[in-house]
Amino acid sequence: MSLLARWGAVIPAGGIRRTVLAVFAVALIGGAGTAIAVAEDDPPAAGEEAPADGDAAVTYDEAQVEAGLQVYKEGGCRACHGWAANGVREGENPQGPSLRASLLTPELLRLTIACGRPGAIMPRYDQQAYNMDGRCYGIDRFNVGDMQLPPRGRTNFSQQQLDDIVVYLMARVVGLPNQPTYDECLLFFGDEAPCDAIFR
Repeated sequence: MSLLARWGAVIPAGGIRRTVLAVFAVALIGGAGTAIAVAEDDPPAAGEEAPADGDAAVTYDEAQVEAGLQVYKEGGCRACHGWAANGVREGENPQGPSLRASLLTPELLRLTIACGRPGAIMPRYDQQAYNMDGRCYGIDRFNVGDMQLPPRGRTNFSQQQLDDIVVYLMARVVGLPNQPTYDECLLFFGDEAPCDAIFR
């Protein structure tokens, strides 16, 4: 799937989507984008083959992965996406999609977390989202049209935290089978007690 097609899947259809596609195309041509220094290649999307032997493997800085895990926890992401980010919500929270099945590039994943989704329940975590600089889909609070701005997240993420959470998701979530394992549980909670309760 092309980057533009993946981008289009992030935004509801309509005028905003057309604006966003145009802005993203300009950003691609101009070389703009967020630098997340985590890998040489993206992990394979669902249905794509992993790199053959000899191809560059994706490597992540483990300290940044751990920092991203803390951002995921502090941001309350598990409420809608689940502790395993497999779309199993907790309590009466809104249902979020499985991030394990995400086809978004790291840049689009970061944008979605920073800016949320207009007209949807995915919150925004960048304190400057929808200000006058057009960082969120090329729109701001004054030209959002008939779409509603996304709700604010539980907390605001710094630019570094946005990078960190994307690294965490790409390293430990995206592309994994939807059913989590006990070992993944231990990596998330760092304790056997909750995992024993979940997997008993």
